[in-house]
Amino acid sequence: MQTIVATDGASKGNRVGARCGWACYFPNDESRSVSGMIESGSNNVGELFAIQKALELTQDEETTIYVDSMYAMKCSDGTWTPKWKSAGWKTAKGTPVKNIEIIQEIDNLMQNRTAPVKFIHVYGHQTDDSFPSRINRKADEMASIACGGNEVNEGNKMTEKDTKDSLEKRKMQLLKELGEIEMKLSNM
Repeated sequence: MQTIVATDGASKGNRVGARCGWACYFPNDESRSVSGMIESGSNNVGELFAIQKALELTQDEETTIYVDSMYAMKCSDGTWTPKWKSAGWKTAKGTPVKNIEIIQEIDNLMQNRTAPVKFIHVYGHQTDDSFPSRINRKADEMASIACGGNEVNEGNKMTEKDTKDSLEKRKMQLLKELGEIEMKLSNM
């Protein structure tokens, strides 16, 4: 059976030094879904780290990874890495490749995979009910929660306890929604 993963990254501030979140959502086995926070990184770092985790978790499984970042996908699927490697990890303009550590780790994971992987680009933030849009929204929610992105309240300062309570409540809501999706998928 083929493994399906939706990956996403989110950043609070989306700049170097901002905290970012990442997520891997497994719609056919949500117990495998994971997310986390990186203390300092851009949205692209979160996107790339999510792909790295997905590859690590599915190394021996035939896998389809849904990605909403064209940049992260092209850094991972072999579109850009061969040229960058042959140019000493420099871009076509001769500048150093950004996020090189994560990209090199992804490239290593891709080179050493024991099962095929396919990347599919999906447009982010879509509201339609298609399978790719639904799983992308779940990965986006997970990544946003991981970096605290759903807790931005203009003018309202939240205590650490308020934030933790709110995140736990949202986590429980997402788990319920994930269960509903799993039931729908099992009936397909």
